[in-house]
Amino acid sequence: MAHRQAEVVNLYFNTEFRVFHPLWVRQWASFTGNVAAFLAAIKRIVDFAKRVHGLEFNQRR
Repeated sequence: MAHRQAEVVNLYFNTEFRVFHPLWVRQWASFTGNVAAFLAAIKRIVDFAKRVHGLEFNQRR
């Protein structure tokens, strides 16, 4: 059986960033969660544009 290699966008963010003040931990977790949601929304928009317009985007590596 042949397998194709697929590129995966990793949107996982580690929210267990430890600092000395407990309020900072909550703010950091909220921030990283918001960033992950924002990046997921950007990916959906780009995927939609690709489907609608037949676009291809070159990714820098």
